[in-house]
Amino acid sequence: GHEDELLPVYREFNIAHHDELARAYEGTRETLEQLQALGVRMGVVTSKGTTAATLGLDSFGLAPFF
Repeated sequence: GHEDELLPVYREFNIAHHDELARAYEGTRETLEQLQALGVRMGVVTSKGTTAATLGLDSFGLAPFF
């Protein structure tokens, strides 16, 4: 189906435009800090793929939480 063609295009677009489009939600870092302090294990689930997800986490300094 067409979904096999769309996913690579979607991911390529996300990587190419990541820095201009990505935004962190207010309170994200504080929430992650509190969860980490409580010992909550955290992970990331996204359709963006590893490359784009890593770009986002690195851009906002959130990678150490995961």
